[in-house]
Parts: sequence; structure tokens; C-alpha cells
Amino acid sequence: MSATTIVPTARSGETGKIVTAREAVRLIRTGDTIAVGGFGGIGIAEEVVHELGEIYKASDAETANFGRPSDLTLFFGVGQGQPFTGRGLNRLGEPGLVRRVIGGHFNFIPAIQRLVVGNQIEAYNLPQGVITHMFRDIAAHRPGHITEVGIGTFVDPRNGGGKLNP
Repeated sequence: MSATTIVPTARSGETGKIVTAREAVRLIRTGDTIAVGGFGGIGIAEEVVHELGEIYKASDAETANFGRPSDLTLFFGVGQGQPFTGRGLNRLGEPGLVRRVIGGHFNFIPAIQRLVVGNQIEAYNLPQGVITHMFRDIAAHRPGHITEVGIGTFVDPRNGGGKLNP
């Protein structure tokens, strides 16, 4: 199956559940929210993340036919990566690819940190445990996660709502 036919069939379920990293990335559209699981350097869909970074930077004919996803919202509990190797979510630290990040821990992703500090993307820091509980509740088809964690701290909407930059 060619890359030009995967997107319509993948959305209708005709390809089954197993697709290549490139086919998975082709389902991502400009403005989408990408939720990433894992912890530190473990449990991340590394090939998919790296393919997304490569497609954003590519200038080949296939990319031109599909366009590049951009202005993404990146949502994670822990910023998966290896700070000095450029792996993990560091591959998404390209101006224009990500518009907003919502995460619980930014230590392993200096490429994203630079975009935040430079005010090139919106950034919010929420409690890591609350984010992982929310992932669990989404998977269980629960309506949401209500908690008192963060009340009275910088995460409290009355105190900035976890904003890391203007």
C-alpha cells in the first residue's frame, strides 16, 4: 500500500491495527493534540516521534502531497527523551511544529525547554501524577479527573494555572 492511500483507509479501519511509524504520523493533522506516554527514556513510541520530526523538516514530494502537521499541542506526563542525544520529544523541538505543550516534567527535553523559554510556544506545567491519572481515566472512558492536587500552588487557576510563560 502506498503512502498516498494509507490515510483514507487508516481512518476507516481497513488497514488493521498495525501500521508503520510513517503511516501513523500521516494521520496527524495541523492543530491536533498529541498525547505521549512513557517515563523518561522508557515507553515512548520513539519511531513515531522521530518520524513526525523528520516529516516536519522534510521537503520531498511525498511530504508536499500530504502537507506537514504543525501547530500541534503536545501533552505528556514526563517529557520523554535523552537530553544530550536529541532523542525522544527533543525531535519535536522545532519552531512551528509544536504550538503548545502541557506537561508534568520537562527535565529530559531541552529542545522543548528552549522553545518555552524563548516564548516560541505556549507552555503549561501541571502535576505529573494528575496527568497520568487523567490518561488512565481517558482509557477507561471516564468523563474526567477531579482532584484537589495543586490547589493553592502555581497550578491553581487563581495563581496562574501552571503557565510557564506569557
